[in-house]
Amino acid sequence: MAPSPVFGHDLVFATSGKNGPTLAVRPEPLERGKTDRLTWKQPRGGPYYPSPLVAGDCLYVLLETGLLACRDARTGKLHYRERLADKFTASPVAGDGKVYLINEAGVTTVLRSGAQVRGTGVQ
Repeated sequence: MAPSPVFGHDLVFATSGKNGPTLAVRPEPLERGKTDRLTWKQPRGGPYYPSPLVAGDCLYVLLETGLLACRDARTGKLHYRERLADKFTASPVAGDGKVYLINEAGVTTVLRSGAQVRGTGVQ
């Protein structure tokens, strides 16, 4: 099991390995003289199992340890980080303006999608 890349805002988002990088890459052909499709990179904090999620303007990255990061999908700017209870291997999903996170105990955390800090989140 490994995280899958996801697409949104004309970017492909990929995470790589436990505490590995999170990348945002333009999938179109390179313009003349350019050598890189990388839009932004977060060098650490990628998950080993859950895939990232694009919901609205946000990219959600959930670690197995329950640490959730919400970033601006276009720039990679961190909006917030929050610690959730238990361990996570399921990928987050979105619907009806909400983000759903299901932990290993089967408990579902429901967040309103967006960049505002949640509950006890730490910026």
